[in-house]
Amino acid sequence: MKKLGIKDYFDFIVSRDDVEHVKPAPDLYNKSLEILGVSPDEAIIFEDSLNGLIAARAAGIACVIVPNPVTRALPFDGHFLKLDSMAAMPLAEVVKRLENK
Repeated sequence: MKKLGIKDYFDFIVSRDDVEHVKPAPDLYNKSLEILGVSPDEAIIFEDSLNGLIAARAAGIACVIVPNPVTRALPFDGHFLKLDSMAAMPLAEVVKRLENK
């Protein structure tokens, strides 16, 4: 993140060093919710993997799938929304759809 110059955009980072289990377990997401002080219904997960989707569902958080070239053909079942790219829909529209869910 330092190399890409984006580390300062984040208030905190939760990694495998901070939890007992990693995806598909929900521990990373649960720890993030705890640090942020928000409930699962106040969060949105953007994921590109099946394990990420499984973890998001286990944490009770709405999941937007944005597959990468490797995961594009996988069967993402149980997601809230699927986008071809992060540029496909403004964040405000994603939030609006979630509120109307």
